[in-house]
Amino acid sequence: MFLTTLLMPAVALAADPTPISACTTISVPGSYQLTRNLTSAQDCIFISTDAVTLDLNGFVIARVGGVGNAYGVASTGGVPRAEITVKNGTVARYTWGLHFSQDDGVVIDNVRATEHTVTGITVGPNSVVRNSRVQFSGCGNGCWGISAGEGSQLIDNVAEDIGGWGIIAGASSVVRGNVSRNAVNDGIRVGAGSTVRGNVTSGNGEDGLDVTCPSVVAQSAATSNGLLNLRTTNAGCVLVDNVAP
Repeated sequence: MFLTTLLMPAVALAADPTPISACTTISVPGSYQLTRNLTSAQDCIFISTDAVTLDLNGFVIARVGGVGNAYGVASTGGVPRAEITVKNGTVARYTWGLHFSQDDGVVIDNVRATEHTVTGITVGPNSVVRNSRVQFSGCGNGCWGISAGEGSQLIDNVAEDIGGWGIIAGASSVVRGNVSRNAVNDGIRVGAGSTVRGNVTSGNGEDGLDVTCPSVVAQSAATSNGLLNLRTTNAGCVLVDNVAP
């Protein structure tokens, strides 16, 4: 009898995420996961490298006490970063909640950002913000709940009671399925060359939807806003099946 040994190809197993139990700076690429709620008087988590996934794991990062400005979760080092993901939790009561304004390809997924004194969620170009909620944030006028650079996707988010603009997207973005209500300034502001579909705005102090053309605006509802329910700037916008009396 001959026994044949079958050699199976090796399968690389993903490493377990690195646990985080205190505010820190992440300086090595990889996956990280909170193991508890975190509080701080000043900044909490900085990311100083590319290719980081931070899973908040259902926990809360919150500022307690402290004076002056502080970041909840942000990139640092003065160098634009890439491929940063933050997901699945809450960041509360900082000056800037989640701040990645110069970083490319950031993903914010299923995050609640609340009670920040300037901005809730800020990401750079080619980024994705989805399934997230920003509440009770902003400086009263001219700040924002969610802001993304050009070429980004803002999908199924909620911004409410924002002291500034509810949601801002740069040029050539996809803005779909978002709700913005009770912002001091515009509910949703979008740059040229974008697709704006299935959004709802109401009760905002200025415009409900403020879109730079050429863009496509479709199947959106903008009602009871302070200035125009739907404002288009420049020529070339395509408007389809919107409710914006």
